[in-house]
Amino acid sequence: MALERIEYGALASSELMNDNFEYLDDRISSVADNLSSESSSIYSSIASMNSTLTQADETLASGISDLETDLSTLRNEFDSVDLTPKYTNAVTVVNSAGGGSFNINWNGWLAFDLYCNANSARYQFFIDNVMVGATASDEGDRAAGIVMVKSGSVATWNDSQSIVIKKVPFIGG
Repeated sequence: MALERIEYGALASSELMNDNFEYLDDRISSVADNLSSESSSIYSSIASMNSTLTQADETLASGISDLETDLSTLRNEFDSVDLTPKYTNAVTVVNSAGGGSFNINWNGWLAFDLYCNANSARYQFFIDNVMVGATASDEGDRAAGIVMVKSGSVATWNDSQSIVIKKVPFIGG
């Protein structure tokens, strides 16, 4: 039933008035039920989102904690590897005159000392075909240096010079 219009100044029967009030009461109850249902749905969605956010926050906190642990471990490992040359443990591995080559079988430092034995000659020292040291062209000229090397590299030098090569380990191993 729909709401019945009562004209101004007209007398309405109690039945018509009761029907109108009943209609309005039903409509109010229906709207209130819908509001209650929608409110419950909204509250449920908020609770679900809150649970999801709490779980995501816990997962993020756990991930950050794991990352901090990993960074701390990495820092400790990095600090334990000191690449500084340990000169007191240097060992001569080559001491020769004339050209040659040498296979490097360690990770660490290589110290070299070149001595020019002839005039008008420039002597060069290479690691994996990269020049790391050279003398001038005067007899008696010297060149010395230290370079970081890896196992498997090859040291080479040209003829008519004296060379001393030393293995120098890292302080951190």
